[in-house]
Amino acid sequence: MKKVAIIQARMGSTRLAGKILSKLEDKLMLEHIHTRLTKCSNLDEIIIATTTENNDDIVEEFAQKNSYKYFRGSSPDVLNRYYETAKQYSADVVVRITADCPLICPKLVDQDVELYMSGDYDLVSPRSADGLIRGLDNETLSFKLLEKLNSTVTDVSEREHVTLHITHNPDTYKILSPEIDEYYKRKYRLTVDEKDDFRLIEEIYKRLYKAGEIIDIKDVTKLLDQNPELANMNKHVEQKKT
Repeated sequence: MKKVAIIQARMGSTRLAGKILSKLEDKLMLEHIHTRLTKCSNLDEIIIATTTENNDDIVEEFAQKNSYKYFRGSSPDVLNRYYETAKQYSADVVVRITADCPLICPKLVDQDVELYMSGDYDLVSPRSADGLIRGLDNETLSFKLLEKLNSTVTDVSEREHVTLHITHNPDTYKILSPEIDEYYKRKYRLTVDEKDDFRLIEEIYKRLYKAGEIIDIKDVTKLLDQNPELANMNKHVEQKKT
């Protein structure tokens, strides 16, 4: 079973355009995300799924420069972009990652993929609603289900938010929201939607990042627990409704 992480990435964010290629210490944000995912032991490939829009030419150039695998597809129809990416790279299992999460946790991703592989689930998805820190989100599903969704889902919002049709129909699909370790449970925002989100991430990287290593989430939670003024930097930012 080929397990592929697909990072949805585009320059045209409505709230903070160009954020995915913003600099964090010695790397760009998308580069940090890719590097963190390389630490996963349960992934076979990592693919950047960007769009065919002209302003995403730079994402393709970035991927080529770093020898990252990538695919370009529809901007609004993210479900189709995921399907075509997974098809192109012969994925059996797809792990959905978004490019606004520069502290994505390899251990958590590995745990969720392992749970998916060892159980009988349509979707494994730890949720912020269950206490998960915003920005550690990831989702695992099969290529076959992705293919089915791509051919049957018609709602525009459900095509924009890849797995929304699944979560809208919990009686139809078997969804696992795994138990979360305590150090993953906080009301912190480690995702980047607005400038103040990025200011916080910049500060975290400034204090904790060491070249050639990745930041441990335990160190992040400890830092924010001990310095509430940092966590308050982006406390006011509201998550975009889906």
